[in-house]
Amino acid sequence: MDIILTETNKGKRSLVCDSFRYRVDKTLKGEEISWRCTAKGCKARLRTDCTGTVIIQQKNTHNHDTSDRDNERHLLRVRSKRKADDDIAQRPSKIIRTYP
Repeated sequence: MDIILTETNKGKRSLVCDSFRYRVDKTLKGEEISWRCTAKGCKARLRTDCTGTVIIQQKNTHNHDTSDRDNERHLLRVRSKRKADDDIAQRPSKIIRTYP
């Protein structure tokens, strides 16, 4: 399983696991984190340790398809926004071209 920790557009924690995006649902006892799928109506959930790198439990299955292109677009949007906040003098087209 490939896990990538990212942020949402609003700066909150987000997780990408097997090309599905999750958002923080709540922090549980023992410093575990409960995550839920970002797709509306999807019941899939994950439970990880406090760092978000080790999956402890996985519940339900996704009721939708995944798109690597959507995840890549999301990561580009978030990283570009953070970079623009850090360096307001740089042109947006240059920020997008320097995306790895």
